[in-house]
Amino acid sequence: MNSLCKLLRLIHTLKYIRFNQLFYQIKYRFKTNQASIINNNCPAVYETIFLKPFISNTNSYLHNEFVFLNKKQTFQTIDWNYSTYGKLWTYNLNYFDFINQDDLDKEIALNLMLDYCNNSSQLKDGLEPYPISLRTINWIKFISKNKINNEIINLRLYNDYLILLSKMEYHIQANHLLENAYSLFFGAHYFKNLDWLKKAENLLNKELIEQILPDGAHYELSPMYHKIILLRNLDCYNLAISNNFCSQNIIKILYNTSSKMISWLNAISFNNDEIPLVNDSSIEITPQNHILREYANSLSIKFNEIKLKESGYRKLNHLNFEVLFDIGQIAPSYQPGHSHADNLNILLNYNNEKIIVDTGISTYEKNQIRQLERSSVSHNVVTYNNQDSSNVWSGFRVGKRAQTEVINETASEIEATHDGYKSKGIQINRKLKKTNQGIQIIDSSNSLNVKLIGRFHFHPNTTLELSNNQITVNKKIIITFTDIESLFIREFNWCKEFNVTELASKLEYTFVNKCNIEITTKNENIISY
Repeated sequence: MNSLCKLLRLIHTLKYIRFNQLFYQIKYRFKTNQASIINNNCPAVYETIFLKPFISNTNSYLHNEFVFLNKKQTFQTIDWNYSTYGKLWTYNLNYFDFINQDDLDKEIALNLMLDYCNNSSQLKDGLEPYPISLRTINWIKFISKNKINNEIINLRLYNDYLILLSKMEYHIQANHLLENAYSLFFGAHYFKNLDWLKKAENLLNKELIEQILPDGAHYELSPMYHKIILLRNLDCYNLAISNNFCSQNIIKILYNTSSKMISWLNAISFNNDEIPLVNDSSIEITPQNHILREYANSLSIKFNEIKLKESGYRKLNHLNFEVLFDIGQIAPSYQPGHSHADNLNILLNYNNEKIIVDTGISTYEKNQIRQLERSSVSHNVVTYNNQDSSNVWSGFRVGKRAQTEVINETASEIEATHDGYKSKGIQINRKLKKTNQGIQIIDSSNSLNVKLIGRFHFHPNTTLELSNNQITVNKKIIITFTDIESLFIREFNWCKEFNVTELASKLEYTFVNKCNIEITTKNENIISY
C-alpha cells in the first residue's frame, strides 16, 4: 500500500473518533506513570455481602498450570507478565477469573493473590486499566464469598483503584470504559467510598444509556461481548441489592438494563440456544445462555420477548430454517474494534443444526490471520474483486466503511443494500424471502457487466455434494443457484474457539448483475416455528 492510500485510510479512520477520545489519548501519553506510585495508607475495609451466589465461568487453573484461549502453561514460579502466547493470554492471566472457579481451594486462591501482590512492582500488562477492572471485581467477589480481610490484598486493591481512577479508558470508550465503571462500582462498595460511588453511578448511567440499544443489544454488536457485559451488569445488580449503599436510581437502571439485555440475548440466539458468532464472538468465553437466565431468575429479573431492531440483525424463521440476516452498520462508529467487513452477512440453521456459519475468530493478535477473519471474503457476503466492503485493518481499526440501507422489510421478506464499493460505482443488494418450499436469496448489483463473487461457509459437520448448479447439504438440504457463471467448493478454516480451527467447506459462486438462490429441503417432516 502506497503512502497516499495509507494516509487516506488513516483519515477515514480518525474522522469518526470523538474529541474526548483524542484528548485523553494525548493526555495519557504525557502523564506520569501512575503504576509506579504506591499509596501505603489503605482506608478501612467493610465486609461486602452478596445476597445470591454468583456465576463462576472458568476452569482454567490446576497446580500452577493455567489454560486460557486453549493455550496451556505450567509455572514453577508464576510469571504474571508471561507474553509468549500474546497479549490477550497475558490479560486473562491477570484477570484472576480462576480464583472463583468452584473446585479451587480457598487457601490456594489466597496464595495466588498474595503472590501477585508480592510481585506488584514487576507487573506490566496487569496494571493496565482493563485487566485492573476485571481483576478487582474478581478479587472482591472472592473476598466477599470467603469472608477474607487481608491487609496486603486490601492495599493492592486500593492502589489498583488509584491507578484505574488516574487512567479511566475515555480514550477507548465502549466496553472498556463500561468495565471501568462496573469495577469502580465494586470498589466504592468495598471501600465505602462515596466519591467513587458517585463517579461510578454517573458513568454507569451515562454509558448504559448509550451502549445498550433500545432493542437491548450492546452497541458493539458482538453477542459474545453482549454476554460479558450482561454478566457484569447482573453482578453489579447483585451487589447493589445486597448492600444498602448505592442509590435506588442505579438499582433501577441495572435492573432495567439486565432485563433488556437478557431479552435481546434470547431473541438473537438460535433455537438451539447458541449465539451466532458474528463480529468478534466465540462460544467458550462466556457462560451458556441458560446459566445467565438462571442467574437473572435468582435475582428476580424478568425479561420479555422482543423484536430485533436497532442492533441491525433480523431473524427469519420458516419451516425448519432459521436465518440470521445482518442489515446493520459498523458500530459504534467511534470504536469499531470488534466489527467485521460483513455487511449483509447471513447465517443459516436447519433443525437446530448449524449449516451456513460465520467463520469466527481464532486470534486477537495483529497479524494476517486476524486480518483475514475480519475480512469480507471470510463472511457469507457478495464481494467485488475480493475487496473488503469496509476497510478493516490493524487488528481493531476500520477506515472507510460501507453504509447499509434497508429497502423493504416485512414478515416474509427483507431487502437491503450497501455502498461498500461505491468508489467503483457498485451497489450490492441482497433480498431474503420466505417461499412455499423454503428460503430464497436474491443477490444483485446495479452493474450490468461486473463479475461479483458470493460465498457461503459451511459448518465442519456438513457434507456437500455438487451437481451442476445445485448443492446437496447433509443429504437433506438442496441449494439451487440460477444465473451464475461458476460454482466451486473450496476449503477454509472454521474457528471453533480461540487458537482452535477446523477444516471446513465453502461455496464460491460468481455472477454478473443478479443471481437467484433457492434453499429447500428433502425432509417432509416440516416444522413451522
